[in-house]
Amino acid sequence: MSGELDDSFARLVQRFGDRLADETVLDTLLECGGDEGRARAQLAAMASALRPTAGSHGSTTARKRVSGMLDGFVKRRRGAEASSPPGRPGPTPEPAAEAAPASCADPGPLAPGQRNALAEIMAAAPSQSAAGSPDRPRLMLLKPATVAAHVPCEFIAGVLPDDLAAALLRDMLAEALSWKPLPVVMFDKLLGSPHNTHTYVDRSRVGKQQFRYGVTSPDASDWLPSIRAAEAIVTAVVNERYGRRRRDPLEIRGRWRPDMIVANSYFGPSEHFGAHNDKLTYIGARPVIASLTLGASRTFRIRRLALPPDLPAPTEAASDAVSGSEAPQAPLASASTVPAEAAAAISAPPDGDAQARTFDILLPHNSLLIMFPPMQERYKHELPPVGSSLTRPTGTLVPHPISGETRINLTFRMTRPEVVAAIPKCSCGAPCEMRVVIKQRETLGRYFWQCRGDKAGGKSDGQPAERDTSGGRPAGDLRCGFFQWASFGQ
Repeated sequence: MSGELDDSFARLVQRFGDRLADETVLDTLLECGGDEGRARAQLAAMASALRPTAGSHGSTTARKRVSGMLDGFVKRRRGAEASSPPGRPGPTPEPAAEAAPASCADPGPLAPGQRNALAEIMAAAPSQSAAGSPDRPRLMLLKPATVAAHVPCEFIAGVLPDDLAAALLRDMLAEALSWKPLPVVMFDKLLGSPHNTHTYVDRSRVGKQQFRYGVTSPDASDWLPSIRAAEAIVTAVVNERYGRRRRDPLEIRGRWRPDMIVANSYFGPSEHFGAHNDKLTYIGARPVIASLTLGASRTFRIRRLALPPDLPAPTEAASDAVSGSEAPQAPLASASTVPAEAAAAISAPPDGDAQARTFDILLPHNSLLIMFPPMQERYKHELPPVGSSLTRPTGTLVPHPISGETRINLTFRMTRPEVVAAIPKCSCGAPCEMRVVIKQRETLGRYFWQCRGDKAGGKSDGQPAERDTSGGRPAGDLRCGFFQWASFGQ
């Protein structure tokens, strides 16, 4: 893509990104031969005339032609209108007999009118089919019990004392003014993510260790006093819950002690974070991540990934898993890992359903979502934008008295020194990043190192790069081609 086309695409996304999917914008621009004026007129007409009504709208694949997207949209809508009663159906709720308690549904210190508005918004949210399965709509999880029953997470409302939560929110709002977008390489051009981020570390524990994300090494800040106060509570809560769970040999042993925080800020409804897995480079295989929400309530979306066909039946846990602090500190999976064992270790969701599905959780102020293994290996998560969209359902936003429409998210992580010490360097001379195979049946669940694509945008689809055995670069991928299975202590 030329630089001029890049600029046109960036301007159109900035204008229509809160209403139309990026793929729709790009395809329209290409349909118009790169003419930004024509594309802008067509996108404006689409945004105003084509709104999601009844029915569910499946996700689109990148670079799919816009005419095909619209045809699919119309067919799905007509099918839903023929099979559904009048009105706008919402996502499938959890069973009525398990109505959410006030502590879970309450988005924090909001006015009663806002709580009523929240309930109305949740009831009117558009439905979403998961991974092309029309009979499997999004499931909205409203209470801690149903969160734990469907995904490897635990939800705790009101985790911090109210005064500490308010003080931490104010500190982070002031800090967030200097945070920057996450660098993203797209079409060989460095762009910024649609939200701002910053890294905080406990320097008393990690020392001068630098942490690299994408194409930059951000300057990490030491923890503020309010962060340390919150961390003590979060750590106690996580370890109390983690001690009840069975652990895979790849997980940490003993207590979970976070020493790094990746903070994210979302200033308003259009700022979001697309579907992703959290980086494993410094935190290792099967990590625990505790996500603290401050400020505005937003929808957190979890997508359980479809598994390759003909896999062994999912199991509750690996056969040699043990509970709590008795879990041994085992090396990460190596090239000798048996594929069936690796698959079983990541393919057993809490509800016993191995098929793809999407779940929504409304995260209010001062709530903690603990993401246990195999959340990063078996699922993707996102914070969707709020607003109408042509091709995808959007999220919910409930303002907070202190931050308004701004949401602050602190993700507490524990780095693993043995993982950091083993990070190889690729042919670019830069540290590699660790990923896990999530698509290929033969190597499902195995971890590997690869070039992070500092010189250009690499793939991020959870599978090893297609290596060119002739010595050249992989087709369509400008990474240096470095690849190595992760193997520690073997």
